[in-house]
This record gives sequence, structure tokens and C-alpha cells, in this order.
Amino acid sequence: MKMRFIDKKLLTIIIALFLSIIVLSQLALMAIQAEVTESISDIYTKDIIDEYQRDLDTLMNIEENFANNKIVQDFMLDINNGKIPSKWDTSYITETENLLLEMGFHTTISLFSLKGEILFTEEGLSIGGSVTEEVWYDEMYQRLDASSTPIYIHPDSGKITYSVISAIYDEHDDVIGIVAINQHIEDVLRSFQERFTIGHLDVYLEYDYGLIGTADIQKKLQTKDEFVKTYINTNDLEKITFVIDEHSIETNHFLIGSQINFTVAISLYALVISIIVLVTIKIILNPVVTSINKLKKIILGLGDDADYKLGVSYINDLTLIMETTITSRIKELLYYDSLTNLPNRLYFNRHLSKLIQNEKHFSLILLDVRNFKAINDGNIEGSGDTILIEIVQRLAEITKHLNRKIVRFGDDEFLIIIEGTYNENAIIQFYDKRIFNYFKENPISLHNKLITITFNSAAIIYPLHADTKTNLLDKLNIMLNKAKMLSRNKLAMFKSEVYQDSLRENIIKNILAFAIEQDEFFLTYQPIVDANQNIKKAEALIRWNSSTLGFVFPDQFIYITEQTGLIIELGFWILERAAKDIQDLYAANVNLQISINVSPIQIMSTNFVDRLIEIFERYNIRYEGICLEITESTFLQNEELENGEIVANNLARIQDLGISIALDDFGTGYSSFNYLNDYHFNVLKLDKLFVNKSNDKQYEIINSLKNISDILGMEMIIEGVETQEQFDIVKQYGLIQGYYFSKPILWEELKKMLGIPSSLQQ
Repeated sequence: MKMRFIDKKLLTIIIALFLSIIVLSQLALMAIQAEVTESISDIYTKDIIDEYQRDLDTLMNIEENFANNKIVQDFMLDINNGKIPSKWDTSYITETENLLLEMGFHTTISLFSLKGEILFTEEGLSIGGSVTEEVWYDEMYQRLDASSTPIYIHPDSGKITYSVISAIYDEHDDVIGIVAINQHIEDVLRSFQERFTIGHLDVYLEYDYGLIGTADIQKKLQTKDEFVKTYINTNDLEKITFVIDEHSIETNHFLIGSQINFTVAISLYALVISIIVLVTIKIILNPVVTSINKLKKIILGLGDDADYKLGVSYINDLTLIMETTITSRIKELLYYDSLTNLPNRLYFNRHLSKLIQNEKHFSLILLDVRNFKAINDGNIEGSGDTILIEIVQRLAEITKHLNRKIVRFGDDEFLIIIEGTYNENAIIQFYDKRIFNYFKENPISLHNKLITITFNSAAIIYPLHADTKTNLLDKLNIMLNKAKMLSRNKLAMFKSEVYQDSLRENIIKNILAFAIEQDEFFLTYQPIVDANQNIKKAEALIRWNSSTLGFVFPDQFIYITEQTGLIIELGFWILERAAKDIQDLYAANVNLQISINVSPIQIMSTNFVDRLIEIFERYNIRYEGICLEITESTFLQNEELENGEIVANNLARIQDLGISIALDDFGTGYSSFNYLNDYHFNVLKLDKLFVNKSNDKQYEIINSLKNISDILGMEMIIEGVETQEQFDIVKQYGLIQGYYFSKPILWEELKKMLGIPSSLQQ
């Protein structure tokens, strides 16, 4: 009788082995799953708290701007002086509310007087009442450093509320009222719930008066199959509890997909092991070695390259090995860059919070690889990765003597965190001598090319320059933008004036449209004279006297109007204002050409000429008395945006009307003579740089340009003439414009120069 290799007992053992491996693997998966689930929950809840703090900072900034608004201050002064207006312009309030709503804040705004009269209430805005009657008044003044109130029950809505408050001051820095932005706690908790996109979350807040939550209060105590995360506000003794449904995270389709793949892989592995055990009985364990090597490859594929001893006697350790591998791999994917193995931005945010929490002193140096895209595009595909890895290796070598971390902050950005107390000069010298000089003297060799790496760089020191994470990063980004704009090989160390300029720029962006509506702009005119100082022309120049900022120079707002598109509306306002002023010339029978500057954005607009005609026809403007000035940047932007046909058609239509075209600031750009050939300009205006340098060569250049303008039939105007000597030399070449004869003046002053009585109107 033949011996049977597979009998019932052996088959039972094989089946039991197979099932045991499956069960053990599933248990391992459950253990890993719980840890991963809790880790993800922790990350999400901490990010929610961080985001809420950023929202609170944003509310405080908006409220501070609101309290500093001139309209609000004047209104509160009237109220405190007993002048109660029957109607109040709430457009600024509406804009603020709309801004808050667009940013996702469901809030109301309250204004409190010092006298306590109830004035009136509008939708979203409560005006009136005395601050001393508010339930949070005593606590607010007991904590002088607070910017937000404790939680209280709102007397009107009956809802649990907190308010962000700020005092309104008059010009003597006396408090004249209080502004409060109010937000219901249930809206805040609901926003927390909505931000937790990975699963289901219930949020509870314990405060002085009780407990509020997004679900049944009793449910807070039922924490089975749920994670509980608690955060305490030490200032107000308020406690936020996040109750996370573990099952909702486990059933997330991303995690389920990973679990299925893992389960399939384990099942296949168990089957292979069982078969190997069966075959081993027949051929003495030789296939076991092959199987263990295959297992090793699986673990290596998960990213763990440790040299595990996976012999037969180590099979029982398999669960622990797999748990360790997967958990560590998840952390690597979350917190480390796969190309450079550096910590990523998520890691940086957590690490930065810990440094600040532990009151550590440190400096941040942000490096942006200059022209990286051009470097990458100019080499073989994949060279960019090689260059980035080489940069990382060099940065690590340069900074190895420091207590530092290097972070990959963006695609071509690296951030160095240097712990310790350093002054500004030490950081600047470190960058100049150790980073800039090293990369300058040691270019990267790639495909037989030498590539010199330079950086746009910025630095900031904590707590010298900022005391919060948000403020720290905002200021660092502002300095990096400044470094990019300057495009120099110098470290842009934080400067408060640069930061203030950035804040001022943001204010200008926010109030420009309002300023146009309120007619805060006006025109000045600078005379253009001949050799005998007779006024032949005048250039209209825009000026802005802001009700918020005072006088704002053109170079501080013109480029912002171009960025935002408001230059279109403002440009047509200039045309119409100039057209109104020109009526005085017609009434006095004075023949004077008025030059008006036109932005590249305007000249590239398809309806620009039609609107120009409509305005000038309305005021019966004689086209030959108008000159439009455009700069060389018009043609450079035109080439970049490929709007050549639109620009050419607009210029042709303008000249067909009889309007002159002047090429302004000639010599400040590329000064391409192609423009002079391709476009038939009527006037060539030389920039003041030609007369700033008083030497024979400069005047020879002016003479040569005069000959060219004569050949092309163009009139020439020399700008920036400020002295008698300059005037005497260049007056032979054309008309003169500059402070030597007159600065830009108001229209009434120009009329006096022209001998036009101020009372003479058309």
C-alpha cells in the first residue's frame, strides 16, 4: 500500500496554520489601524485648533482696522457729543461684514458708546448701548492683555457667544467707544465639525456657565469606540473636548482601500507560507529560504530597509515587524520629503509650535533657489532633482556645526532653523560667508556644465522680530518677496519698515475702490515750455489725498491699480477730469496741448478707444489738443501677453482721430529703436537720466536722439530739467519739462500762469 503524503491530520495542520496566520495578521492590522486612526485624529484636531487661532488673529486684525476707520471714529465722537444722526453711511460696515462672510465668519458687529444711549440697529450691526452694561465688561478690564471676551450668553439672541473687542480712540488717544465682533459658539463648534473631513466629530465646550456641544450633551460621557481629545485655554479656563467616532475614520474610503490591499497581500502571503510548509516536508525546507527572501522584499517595498533576521525561528516576530514598518512609513510620508529625505512643511509647522511653546530662541533663514525653473528646463529631464539633492547635501555640510534643522519648504525653497540666541549681524555674516560664498565658489557640475546656485533669501529672529508663529511666517514671507523684488545676492533680514510698507500696501489695496467712489483723487499739471520759457503744453498728473492715509504718492498706488485692474476705471476718470478742465482753455481761447498718461493695461483693452471717444465727444474735445503718453513697458507687456494686434489697432485709431502719441520715459527700459520704426509716434520724451549726468557724452547722446527724432518726424521733450545750466544746454534740442520751470501745480495755478481769470468758465 502506497504511503499517502497528504493525510487528514497533515491537511488539518496546514489549514490550521493558514487560518492562524490570517487571524494573527488581521489582529496586527487592527492594532496598526487603531494607532494610525488616533494619530490622524490627533493631527486633524491640532490643525483645527491652529486654524481657529489663525481665524481669531484675522478677526482681531479686521476689528483693529475697523476701529481705526475715520468714519467709525467720527460717528462715535458725534454720539458721545450728543449728536445722534438720523442716517449713517454704513457702506464701510457692509464691506467689512461681506469680507467676514467671504472668509467664512458668521458674525455680528456691535458698537458701544460711553454714554449708553440706544441708537439704532441694522442687520448684522448692533449700534448703541454702554460697554459697562455688557456681561463681559468687568472681566475684560481685569485682563488688560486680552483681545477677546470670556464666553457669555448674548442678551439679545440668548445664544452662547464670545466677542473680539477693541477700543475706538479719538485723535487724543482717548477711548470714545468699543467695537465688538460677536460670534456664536455653536457656529464655531460647527465649523470645527465641518473642518474634520476625515470622519465624524462631535465638539463640546465647557465654560463658566455650563457645557455646549454639537450633539446631545449626554453623549459626551459615552466614549466607547471613540477618541477623546481635550484642549484647555489656560487664560479663561475653558475646555474644548473633541469626541471622534473611531468607526467613521476606519470606514473612510482611503483607509479602507489600504486595508483591503493589505488584507489581500497578507492572505496571499499566508497561502504561500502554508504551501511552503507542505513542500518543506518533502524537500527539506529549501523553499523556506526563498519564501523568507520574498518576505524581505515585501517589507523593503514598504520602505523599511533594516536588516531583519527573518529565518524560520523568527516567524513569530512577523506581526511586530510589519506593525513597526507600516507605522514608521506613514510618519515618513506625512512629515518627510521623499526626494531629499528632509522634514517637510507639515513637520516644520509642528516643530515651530513646539519651539515657541518651549520659549526657545531661534532664527529662520528661508532660501528660494533663483531661476530654478530656467535651470531645470535648460538641462536633461530629471536634472532638477539632482540639483536639489546636491543643494541639500551642501547645506547640511555648511551647517553641521550648528544646532539646526533643514526643511524643504517648497518645490525650490529650503528653510534653515537655527536654535540659539543670535543677533542680526551674526545671521547676515553666516549667510554671506558660509552660504552665499560657498555656492558662489563651488558651482554644481552637471552634464559637463557648471551651474552657479544663487538664492533669494530672507531671515527673521524669534522672539526679536515676532512673538507668534503666524506673525513670524507672515513677516518672513514679506521679506522673501522683498528679496525677490530686489533680486540681489543679499540676505533680506527682517526690517520693520519693510513690514509696515507691506501693511500699508494691503491697506491701499483695500481702500482704492472706495477712494475712487469718494472722488479722493485730483489732477495736477506740469507745464512744458520752449527755449523762451513759453508754455506750449502741460502734462496731467494724478494725485491722491486719502481720507485714511493722507497724501499717497503715485508710485505707491499706480502699480496696485494695475495689479487689481482698477487702473481702467481710474484711467477713464483721469480722461474725464482733464476734459472738464480743458473747457477753461476753450472759454479763454487758449491753445494748449494737454498730455495724459495711459497705462499699458488700458492700451491693451479692446474697448479703450470707444470709451475715450465717448468721453471726449461728450465734452466736445478737440483731438489735436490731446497727447496720450505711453511707456516702453507697454510694448514689453504686449510681447509677453501676445496682444500685439490690439495695441497696434488702438494706437492707429487714436492717431486717426488726430490725437498725438508720445513715447514716455525713453531710455529707462530696453529703449529698442524697433518701437520707433514700428509705431509712428508724434513725440519722443527723454527720461531725466539723460540730464542728471552733466557731461559732454550725455549731451552728445541727446543730440543724436534729436537727429533721430527729426528724421522720424517726432517732436522731442526733455524731462527732469532742474537747473539753469541744464536748461541752457538742452533747450536747443526741444521742449523742456521739469522743476526748473515749475513743479506739478493745480489747475487754477496753471490758469494764472496762462493769464486765464479763475472766474472765466465755459
